[in-house]
Amino acid sequence: MFDFKNKIKTQPKTEDNSEILSSEKVKEILTDKEDNKKVDLSKVLIHSMPEKFFASNDKKITNTKGQLGKKKISGLQKNILIGILIGVLVISLLSLAAFLFLKTIESPQNKQLAIEQPQSALQSPESTEIQEQEFNKEILEQEKLIIEQEIEEEFIVEEILEQELILLPALDTDNDLLTDTEEELWATDLSEQDTDNDGYLDGEEILNFYDPNSNQGGKLVDANLTKNYVNSDFGYSITYPAKWEMSTNQLNDQIIFTSTTGEFVQIIIQENYSGFLSAKSWYLSQNSTIDEKDLEEILIGNWSGVRSPDKLNVYLINNNYIYIIAMNVGLKNELNYSTTFEMMLNSFKLFENPL
Repeated sequence: MFDFKNKIKTQPKTEDNSEILSSEKVKEILTDKEDNKKVDLSKVLIHSMPEKFFASNDKKITNTKGQLGKKKISGLQKNILIGILIGVLVISLLSLAAFLFLKTIESPQNKQLAIEQPQSALQSPESTEIQEQEFNKEILEQEKLIIEQEIEEEFIVEEILEQELILLPALDTDNDLLTDTEEELWATDLSEQDTDNDGYLDGEEILNFYDPNSNQGGKLVDANLTKNYVNSDFGYSITYPAKWEMSTNQLNDQIIFTSTTGEFVQIIIQENYSGFLSAKSWYLSQNSTIDEKDLEEILIGNWSGVRSPDKLNVYLINNNYIYIIAMNVGLKNELNYSTTFEMMLNSFKLFENPL
């Protein structure tokens, strides 16, 4: 009898040990030449390969371990993948551009603009009103200060005009035209009329800006005994003793040179509101009790003026301003700096164009 099982075992096997038999092979097996006997086909078991193990054109056979083979990627899938990649790239570029733009906006200059501009725009009406009130208050204070200064100047001028004091002659021990107080100021010999023995009195040398301690013709300024003050606002200059203190007000129209003993020389600038043509006519309009004959007309530089009867005040007019040069003795009853005051008057110079 035909041994079907042994015959089957001799056939080739696939990797998963499944037997593969074709119909022609089955017939050959069934017709055995050795025994030449017929076999009942109904009793023969035929094992065929399941369809899932047959390979087609677009699939690969599954291996014995159950792992699936790689599939081919279709055209649609490729397009989808390419689209996703392009989308990711575009999004990345847009994100980078947005980041750079934000960095540019956050630069220090743009930050400063962003801070400065809203401050003025965000000011509330209340803060603006407060600022306006403060500004108006400052203007009123400035106007008040100017008015007070004008009143003070008018008062000072009136005080100078009414001064007319009768002063006692100061002591001059050596009769050199310098009082004993001035001898100390200019460091000269109290007992010698001519300290440097150059043939000139000490007082004469002071009046002409020479150093009375130098017989070589040295100047007071070279010996650091005097200083020169220039007022560019009102166009004048004057020489004063270096030991005296100089001070000015805010408008620079009132200058004071104060001595170590309290007396001082004062220069006051006042506007010529009424347009007076001469200092003499202005002085008489301010002080009607003074007789015109008592006024001394003087010439300082190229400018003519008048001097008060007590010799302590000089008045000049230049363009729109009145210049007052006054010697103030304070509470003293003697004139200790007569020669020094004359020296300062001799040094006073007006510019052609004060402003």
